[in-house]
This record gives sequence, structure tokens and C-alpha cells, in this order.
Amino acid sequence: MASAIEQATAVKSSLKSDIKIGVYANNFTPIEPDHEANASLIEIRELTPEDYLHFAKNWFDLGADIIGGCCGIGPEHIASISKWKMQE
Repeated sequence: MASAIEQATAVKSSLKSDIKIGVYANNFTPIEPDHEANASLIEIRELTPEDYLHFAKNWFDLGADIIGGCCGIGPEHIASISKWKMQE
């Protein structure tokens, strides 16, 4: 997601656009450690709300305006982001 935000921010800047950048990541359940899909993703499966918040903070710092969640991200994940933003 970070790379996508960086690329979108660069395009947005080059076009002098005020379009909003949104991010909504997945939270997949674990699969066998030796599965090919885990080559670079095993450490980001089954994120706790606090883990997802860690990523969300980075995404905001990189320029994301809207953060939500997709498969496996539940209300508790979004609540942790909302609570953080309300404390700012």
C-alpha cells in the first residue's frame, strides 16, 4: 500500500490535483508457512487492530486521505484508526 500511495501522490502532485487518496487493505488468515504466496506476506497476515493502526499511520504520513478496510478488516480495526484520529 505504501508504494501505491507514493505513486498516487506523485501523479496527484504532477497534475496539481486535489483528488483524495484512499487505502483499504486486506487482512488475510494464515496459510501454510511454505506456501508460495507467503514469500513476502507472512508477516502481515492476521493483523490486530493495533498492527493495522501502525500501517494506517504510515499511510496517512505518506498522503492517504481515506483509510478503510477490505476482507478481514473488521470494525475493531477501523475503530482503532478512528480513536487515533480523534486524539490528534
